[in-house]
Amino acid sequence: MESTGLPYRIHVSQSTVDTLRSLNEGYEIIPRGKTELKGKGVEDTYWLVGKKGFLKPLPKPPEIKPGFNWPDVLTRKLRSVLRGTKRTLTKATFKELGSMKEAGISIEEDEI
Repeated sequence: MESTGLPYRIHVSQSTVDTLRSLNEGYEIIPRGKTELKGKGVEDTYWLVGKKGFLKPLPKPPEIKPGFNWPDVLTRKLRSVLRGTKRTLTKATFKELGSMKEAGISIEEDEI
């Protein structure tokens, strides 16, 4: 689901929706639509958008439009966050953050 998701959004499958609903904890779920899932074909998928009674403010997800290059938005956001830290980044740090290349993000250490 990670490869078909969007920044700041929680993308879930029908089986996850079924599990969350069975817990009867007030999870708020909206349909995303049919999505091609690796190894599973096309399935209905959903966004987990909240939980009743959860009042903590969350960052607003960026607006994503069809054809929008969201990796560029994520790259700019990541650079902004990293500029605010005093920590020196190393290649090992990028590995800890996950494979940025797989996400379509290219950042050279000297660009940060």
